[in-house]
Amino acid sequence: MKLFKSRGLDILFNDSNLDYKGVFSYDIDYSNIINDNFIVQGICRSEEYFFISCYSKDRVNSRVYIYKDEFIKYVELDNNSHVGGITYCDKGYLFITEKNGKINCYKYSDFINGIVTKVDCNINISNELDGIVSAATLYYYDSYLYVCTCSYEGRMVRYKLSFSDGISIDEFKVYSNLPACIQGICVFKYMDNLYYLFSQSYSKSKSCIKLLDSNFEFLGQYISSFIGIEGIELDKSGNIIGIFEKNISHSVLFNISMLRGGLKSSLEKKYYIYGDIHQKKLDNLRKMTL
Repeated sequence: MKLFKSRGLDILFNDSNLDYKGVFSYDIDYSNIINDNFIVQGICRSEEYFFISCYSKDRVNSRVYIYKDEFIKYVELDNNSHVGGITYCDKGYLFITEKNGKINCYKYSDFINGIVTKVDCNINISNELDGIVSAATLYYYDSYLYVCTCSYEGRMVRYKLSFSDGISIDEFKVYSNLPACIQGICVFKYMDNLYYLFSQSYSKSKSCIKLLDSNFEFLGQYISSFIGIEGIELDKSGNIIGIFEKNISHSVLFNISMLRGGLKSSLEKKYYIYGDIHQKKLDNLRKMTL
């Protein structure tokens, strides 16, 4: 059991009262991804495997590396996108971010056998958000797909999905004024209350994991000594596994009890500045392709 205390909120996490997946039993050594000249981005877990999405600056097709205690295989995708986010859907799918706000969906049973079978899902946050956007990360939880941007103002589109006849969008909702420079997201419930975890980083700024409640009120954060945090995943004991695109070659395990600190104005300012730089890069890139 883990006691989480943050800004007056006390939560006791154990295997029975946190609505989530099983306990992480190991860290992931992803040095093989680095040796293959790829850069880690997103992480997710199914009942059996961990998946890490990654891209290459050499503009070859992006990949997803599969682990179970140790490296199993990699699957080459059908595009060379940044693939900043990957999430497992217990209906039998993997969702992965692509370019220009688009989300790709793949059949899970084929994917783990090295077969890339794309499923039409018709999800693209550029249809719901103004301006030039990129889907930085995403997360599937309880029939909803949450897709976030990485900018000076964090935005998120929540899609309610149905799976009766393929994948269809029943409704969507847009959220704004979220943290800047979002790189990873987890969503979970405790005692019927919804919570969000957001990882933040950009360039050489410090990495951070923030906890927000269902109204996106700040509850606490942990600032890591490692830079470049990307995707995160959560287990039912409150352990958060994070991967980093800079300096280290293995996952890092945090616990939600570590998210006790308050906001740091200097770091928030850096995230805003870096988020603005990233948004301008997106704007310029789109202008070049028009």
